[in-house]
Amino acid sequence: MSKLQTAPLAFAVLGLLFSPACSKTTEREPAMRPASGTNTVPVARPKTGEGINLISEARCDREVRCGGVGQGETWETRDRCIADLNHEGHADLDDEACPGGLDQRNVDRCLSEINAERCGAPLDTLERLVACRAASLCKN
Repeated sequence: MSKLQTAPLAFAVLGLLFSPACSKTTEREPAMRPASGTNTVPVARPKTGEGINLISEARCDREVRCGGVGQGETWETRDRCIADLNHEGHADLDDEACPGGLDQRNVDRCLSEINAERCGAPLDTLERLVACRAASLCKN
């Protein structure tokens, strides 16, 4: 066969091979639906680490206000106070202890109690404040 005779044959074969891939269908794809069959809006809640940081900041703000941060005090700076409390101060609120995260409303209550705590009262542990206990803060 000559090249002129095989060229149309080659185009015909290629056309047959690729025509199904390029054809348009008039069928519509089904609408996507959640696997559970319900449309739920996720409840906003702080991740455990974010909640711990908020609590540490509130505790350290109180320490600054009450004179517990500065030269010769427990913490020399507010940043050092926050870093120490984030690292060591909330083991009962970590991801393992609170696998569901923290309840935002209860975190807000805890922050309010910390801010309302008078300077003469020691705040060495959050367990002293009912709203700041792990049982109150952890989401079930």
